[in-house]
Formats: sequence, C-alpha cells, structure tokens
Amino acid sequence: MKTPSVLRSPLAQACALAAMFVASPVQAAGPKAYQFTADGTNTSGDTLTIDHPALNGKSKFKPIVTQNFVGVYNPHPIGVSYDAANGRWRIENEDNAAIPLGSGFNVLIAPAKQTSCTPANTFANRTFFQLQKNKPAGRFLVTHMINPVSGIPGTNCEQYVGTWFSPVTTPATPYSGRWTVYTEDETSLGTVAFNLADVTKLKAGGAPASFVFTAGAADTVANQAVITDPLTDGNPDAVVFATHVFINGTSPTFLDKPLGVWYNGAKWTVFTQDVSIMPDDVSFVVAVIPTATP
Repeated sequence: MKTPSVLRSPLAQACALAAMFVASPVQAAGPKAYQFTADGTNTSGDTLTIDHPALNGKSKFKPIVTQNFVGVYNPHPIGVSYDAANGRWRIENEDNAAIPLGSGFNVLIAPAKQTSCTPANTFANRTFFQLQKNKPAGRFLVTHMINPVSGIPGTNCEQYVGTWFSPVTTPATPYSGRWTVYTEDETSLGTVAFNLADVTKLKAGGAPASFVFTAGAADTVANQAVITDPLTDGNPDAVVFATHVFINGTSPTFLDKPLGVWYNGAKWTVFTQDVSIMPDDVSFVVAVIPTATP
C-alpha cells in the first residue's frame, strides 16, 4: 500500500530552527476569518501585504491561508511571513512568481501552534509534530511560515505539503502513531516551519466547524472536488479553508498541486489552480467560518 515514502528521498538536512510548540494566547477568543484580494495597492511582485487593524502588529498570530478563487488563478505555492519593521503580515508566492492581481486569499486566525524542522523530528520528506498523538481522527490545517524567527529572512518552501497520520508500527519508528507534515512530491524538507491549526474540535458560533471530505468519482469534475456538507452547501458567504490529508486505505494519493477553494453557485469545491485533473480518491480537512470578519 502506498504511503508517503522515505525511500525515494534523501535524508533530510539538519534544520537550524528549534521546534516551537507554543500556542498564541491572543488566538484563544475564537476563530476569525478574513478575505483579501490582490490589487495595485497591496500587492507588489510576489508579495501581498495585509493591512488590517485586527492583524497589524500581531506578530504572535499563526495565520492559516487558503487561496479563494474570485476570478483569477494563482498556480503557485504560498506561504506567510511577518514584516516586523512595518508590523504587517504578508502572503507570498514562494517560487517568487508575481501574484496576479485579482487573486483571492482566505486567512484564518484561530488557536494554532508552530513547528520547525529539527534533526530529531524530520525524516526525509516528513516532519512529525506533537499534536493528537495516536489519534488518527485528528484534523489539521497547515500553512508554511517563511520567517518564524523575527528579524531573520527565513526560507521559502516551493513544495506543496499535506498531512498524514503514520500508523503505529512494530518495531516503532520515531513518527509511529504521530501526525506529520509531508511533501507531496516526496522530496526532502529543508529548514522550514509550519503554522498548524488543530481544527479537530473547532467551533464557530458554538457549532462544529470542520470535517474531512473524501472525494469519490461522483464528486470530481475536471479540476474540482465538489464538497457536499451542511456547513458549505448553499452557503456562498462561508469562508472555507482546506488542506490535503493522505489517508491510508481510504485516499492514499499524493496531490502535488496548487489548490484553492471556489463556490460554484451551489456548492463549495476544492480545485487545482493549474487546472489539472483532480483525482477522485483524495481527502481534505475542511474548516468553515460562516462569514468573513469585516
């Protein structure tokens, strides 16, 4: 059975950053979702600078970002960085390609943690983290954090990543029974860090706000996986976030593609930004905030 493989990847390079697992207290008040569109006032080259009073100067936030189609594709890997000099969060195309004007982004501010690669937690194309150990039903959203150490430029990550639960094995591996972030192309992780939102029990307005969606043949149309769920159906105002999750036995498929979400007039979809065909056995962790925060 195919699993995220270490056999096709060289040993991971030692990471210079220490692991960080400190939740940000300022995020504990409940999830908030913001929406931004690239335009001539906020975007230059590969960077969109966020200017919002609720986010400015909040360096301890751990933002999660999902691309939201509002008319323009952005088929590139994205990450976030914090400009300490100006007190602004930024969304960046990590391959240095210009962000097309008119492309859209959803930003989630929720209880989250940050993990960085270390020699102890990184094995080839995967790094495990200290959340939901031995709990395969965990649900996580992931965004690459470019500069986790303030004042240091950081490292870009041009790979697309997903999450995977490593089953308990005998003999046990260091990542046995742990959740991991892994590269979809199976190349080694470098000196990188990730923002991780554990949305397993996420609530919005007192109601559960996350689920796992597995697309079958009836759910895929061209480059889209069409989501069916009461949280998203017929709800164009929802702010949707999605991360690919590799599930042994259910949807053991790599998805090395730039992704986004789009409302098709009746349902929300996860789609490939490069318009390539969406496989019909992929799964996504989906979180839904009913409306955007002004």
